[in-house]
Amino acid sequence: IRALAATALGVVADTRQFLASHTVENGRLVTKSGAPLTVGDVQRQIIRWSAERDLENAEGMIFANGRDAGVPHSRGQEDSPLTLGETIVFDYFPREAGGGYFYDFTRTWCLGHAPPAVEQAHRQVVTALELALVNLRVGQSCRGLQRAVNDYFYDEGHRTTRSHPGTTEGYVHALGHGVGLSVHEYPRLAETAAPEERVRAGMVLTIEPGLYYPEDGYGIRVEDYVWLDPASGQPETIGVFDKELVIPL
Repeated sequence: IRALAATALGVVADTRQFLASHTVENGRLVTKSGAPLTVGDVQRQIIRWSAERDLENAEGMIFANGRDAGVPHSRGQEDSPLTLGETIVFDYFPREAGGGYFYDFTRTWCLGHAPPAVEQAHRQVVTALELALVNLRVGQSCRGLQRAVNDYFYDEGHRTTRSHPGTTEGYVHALGHGVGLSVHEYPRLAETAAPEERVRAGMVLTIEPGLYYPEDGYGIRVEDYVWLDPASGQPETIGVFDKELVIPL
């Protein structure tokens, strides 16, 4: 799993560098030919880089911008051009080629600059992730972690799955889930988890808070992949990558 994480994050780094290497015309990234760089262009590069590293995208990926970034499970529109200031949600969940363990990791980026509302929401999402990691430990209630993050986001003025069930704005999904030979496994860190469902030693989990405002044209998710160390009972982040929002151009 550690080797898989290091390899996968190489693809993430290549993706960020690829975006940063393009020039800008009329507020959009353009290729050397002068055509707009699209979501599909980047997705195809990610697939190629994955294959070169013996990774496969068996469950696909999410590389979505603008309004699509505000819809948690949107994979992104292939013909969508990449525009300055829009959020890009890059959720990358490859596995070892031929079958094996999955990795699951998300960062949100803005090209060139980020609007103030996006900067503030991104800070809040990172804070929520840090809050969850501080509280995560062996024996912790699966639903207790989600409750803590729901409380934080609600106090910051956002709708949550508790305050507004079924909401499509604000914090709209569970905090995380197990990962292994399937990309989604037991347990689920959600308020619907049973009281007896608790985090166990040796589990590998995602922690992935997010804020989504599709009608305002943005979404933010930041996700880390953690292992519950049986010796300490504490989480260890597997695969460390910075959480910078803006990609300078």
